[in-house]
Amino acid sequence: MKRIFLTFDIDPDFFFLKNKKFSWQGLEKGIKNLYKKLFKKFNTKIKITWFLRIDEEIECYYGSLDYLYHKYFDIIKFIKSNNGVIGIHPHLVKKLKSGHCTNELNDELNLRQLNKIFNISKNLKLIDPQIVRIGNFHFSQKILDFLIKKKVKIDSSSFPGRKDFLWMNSPKKPFFFESKYAISKKFLDKKKFLIEVPVTTYKVKAEYDKKEFTRYLDLSVKNKLFKKYLKTINFKSNNFICLSHPGNLVKFKNIDHGLLDFDINNYINNLILMMDKIYLHEKKKIIFENFYYFK
Repeated sequence: MKRIFLTFDIDPDFFFLKNKKFSWQGLEKGIKNLYKKLFKKFNTKIKITWFLRIDEEIECYYGSLDYLYHKYFDIIKFIKSNNGVIGIHPHLVKKLKSGHCTNELNDELNLRQLNKIFNISKNLKLIDPQIVRIGNFHFSQKILDFLIKKKVKIDSSSFPGRKDFLWMNSPKKPFFFESKYAISKKFLDKKKFLIEVPVTTYKVKAEYDKKEFTRYLDLSVKNKLFKKYLKTINFKSNNFICLSHPGNLVKFKNIDHGLLDFDINNYINNLILMMDKIYLHEKKKIIFENFYYFK
């Protein structure tokens, strides 16, 4: 059995830009259109896992940490009614004098933010606070201890293989933070309270790159690039955790990115291409799962 996990971080459109202006067309338009086209293609409700922004950066711009939950509650309900799972996607930040936010690296300040986030999230009935992905793949032992204390069952903050991230030596398949892994030099969970679900990675050279980089498996990559670098995916794996953003599902004028294509059809074409390759590799049944599979 091969399993595909489609996951989306509900970040603003153009999440990849510095000093971005916040807009939410992906959330407003892309999500329902994606479900519609997936249903048309597969004739069934496809399980998808979503990670909703609930954090101090959202509070900074909109006045409350849980603004998106209430502002787009109809879309949240729509996701839940279509086999969707919605976890938490906190970005741990500090506000700069410019008014923008950057990553907060102070553990104690981050724990204060997380405590606020979890206190609010427990009252949001359609959110599952036991499923978490921290923005920018940030992590620490104190954060791990906090998540365990809050009875989080699944974290998906790891990005294995990238030298510029702290997850360089972490396993590429779901794991517990045990001493047998090199990553345990940083993080340890002897009692196996929490399972870590890393994003699937592969190597790809964007149009603006001089060489290939390890990147998370994003099906909104331009189809011509996805075809070229598809071979670098480990098709021996049983689980394929894809990560994208709703903004990548909406066409925008005057946006030409060297890696991403803003089109639902491109996303689905890449999904079909990957499924064909998975099946040809081992000829095993392929099913879609959400993160409740790991609970």
